[in-house]
Amino acid sequence: MSGFTNQLRKQKTILVELAKLVKNGQYTGTFGKPNKLAVMGFSFGSFVTHFAVAENPDIADAAILTAINYNTTGL
Repeated sequence: MSGFTNQLRKQKTILVELAKLVKNGQYTGTFGKPNKLAVMGFSFGSFVTHFAVAENPDIADAAILTAINYNTTGL
């Protein structure tokens, strides 16, 4: 398994768990439990966010992906 794939899976797992915690009102301080949650990624973080939401669509109400580009050369 490549380092990229291995890192992507670990980061995805972390994002999914953090999203669950925030949705349950942890780490939100006096704001409490949020009504809605958006996850956001920049560059490699966008790949992580895309992967996380694709496999776990219920972790967030919205996803914001910035500075992401898919290589479609082989398509």
